[in-house]
Amino acid sequence: MFQSKQNRRRHHGASPPAWRQAHGLALLSLLGMLVLGWMDVLPARAAPDNPERISDIARPATVMVETVYDGTISIPTFNLTQMGTSQLNALLASGTPAAAWLQMYQSIANDPLDLLQPVAGEPSHISGGAMGSGFLVTPDGYLVTNAHVVKVEESLKETPAAQNAARVTQNIVNYYQTTYGGTLSSDLQTQLTSAFYKFYQQNIAVNLDSTQYYVGMGASVPGLAVMQKGFPSTMVSVGDIIPGKDVAVLKMEGSNLPTMPLGDDTTLVSGDQIYVLGYPAAATFQPLVAQQESATIPTLTAGLVSAMRPMPGGWNAIQTDAAITHGNSGGPALDAQGRVIGLATFGSIDPSTGQPVAGINFIVPVSIVKEFLNQSNITPREGMFTQLFTKGVDLYNAQHYKAALDTFTVVNNLLPGNPYVQQFITNSQVNIAQGLDQPIISPLWYAAIGLVILGAACMLYLWRRQRAPTGPGLRLLPQTPTSLEEPKHDEEQPPDDETKRKSA
Repeated sequence: MFQSKQNRRRHHGASPPAWRQAHGLALLSLLGMLVLGWMDVLPARAAPDNPERISDIARPATVMVETVYDGTISIPTFNLTQMGTSQLNALLASGTPAAAWLQMYQSIANDPLDLLQPVAGEPSHISGGAMGSGFLVTPDGYLVTNAHVVKVEESLKETPAAQNAARVTQNIVNYYQTTYGGTLSSDLQTQLTSAFYKFYQQNIAVNLDSTQYYVGMGASVPGLAVMQKGFPSTMVSVGDIIPGKDVAVLKMEGSNLPTMPLGDDTTLVSGDQIYVLGYPAAATFQPLVAQQESATIPTLTAGLVSAMRPMPGGWNAIQTDAAITHGNSGGPALDAQGRVIGLATFGSIDPSTGQPVAGINFIVPVSIVKEFLNQSNITPREGMFTQLFTKGVDLYNAQHYKAALDTFTVVNNLLPGNPYVQQFITNSQVNIAQGLDQPIISPLWYAAIGLVILGAACMLYLWRRQRAPTGPGLRLLPQTPTSLEEPKHDEEQPPDDETKRKSA
């Protein structure tokens, strides 16, 4: 019933040393985490980033792309085709001129390319630049933008086509009212404007004698226009403009350039967060702001994935309500972790007014971008600039300003004069001077503390092992008893009732 002290010690010593195993594993895990932190190989964060961090890290790799051109443009006039002439004569023969022309206008609105034929106009000289956005994918200067940013022939037709379509429609309205005293409905006027726009887009001739591509990386130089300090670039590959795969790959010379990581658009669902970076003309060249400084600052907008829209060719465009306008074309669209999931490409136009529709914009997915990169044997990769810059941003956000300053100084040596690096250097210096720096313990100290703890734990373990009995499998036998005497009880048992009666 009652165990002796020796037996109790044996029973206690026979139990497994679970507490030692748990403590040992905990200490080893702690040391492992310290060493991993020292080596800077802890897993990357998977949780969504905040918009400020996404913008800070992505802006250096967001570039302005300009196509500078020189050539001629020829804007045609038109006549009725043979089909159109036959149809008009039949209408005139069967009714009044007013009714005949009204019906003819409706036919032209429905089928302008079959009923109208172009008459070549005189070519006139054109020169200038078309501006868009893009982003770098390798430290040695490969970058991505939209095809329509660099294939400017089609975009050069857009403005004169729209202007001439509106002018011709108004001339028809005036002619019909003056000649026949009638009016054209607003619906027919809208249809005619769209029909003539289609005709001019098809038949305006643009011939470019020279085309150069320049990349601006946000370096502000007083007294120089933005693209005068841009980096010359060459075309690597280019697709078809929307509704085609509207992607182009360029190459600029450079090393240690900032880059952006590519994400996966196939995992997106409606409601996912999207951020768009780029150089919208309405903000970049807003006349009320300082032009020289504003032209170097990319704009961040935010929205959600609205839907996936099938496109000709068997791929899906990403519909979003994030703000996109002229100048954003080719800029990166980012997911909640700051990875590129597509190119900001095109918006929607109200056919009745010709004005953009807010909140309905479209992104070419990054899976299409990867097709072009793979075809050109280009592997996106992160360089030392982006690795250190990201580390510096995180140190700065944690208020470790001295450590951030040291990191940004190294980054500045890799790519001197980058404005984003310069701004962080300046801000770090100001915060240090104001006594706001929060010092951090060196990773070497963490490693040293971990080794001391591990050494102490090992010494404690060995000491306890020397004092504790061995385990049950190797337990030593107790000494053999020298006599067969009955063990003496510590306390004499009290007599029972029968014994008491006999004694009495």
